[in-house]
Amino acid sequence: MINEKYSFKDYTNQLKNNPGIDLTDANGTTIQGTNFHQDAFPFVDMAAMGLTNITFVDCDLDNIIVPESCTMKGCCNRYLRQKFNEETQEYEYWLCDVDGNYLEVFNG
Repeated sequence: MINEKYSFKDYTNQLKNNPGIDLTDANGTTIQGTNFHQDAFPFVDMAAMGLTNITFVDCDLDNIIVPESCTMKGCCNRYLRQKFNEETQEYEYWLCDVDGNYLEVFNG
């Protein structure tokens, strides 16, 4: 059953900027079509927020560390950071590992 309270919502940059957001009543439910993308580093760790056993369907979970107890179906879950390119004098998005180490330029 879809969790109506948290499905089809936009939490872009709200988890990092509002540490008082409590999503623990979503534990054990399915969240569909919600944008949880966060721009800031370090990445947001949902386990540290007390979230467990959530099924995410078609959600944007970029820059979110999703607990192992959770399931993702059709979601994006990349780690991205901006890095200044001295040559072009512009910022570029880079794919990173979970620790924030730059891996390669993101061309998505």
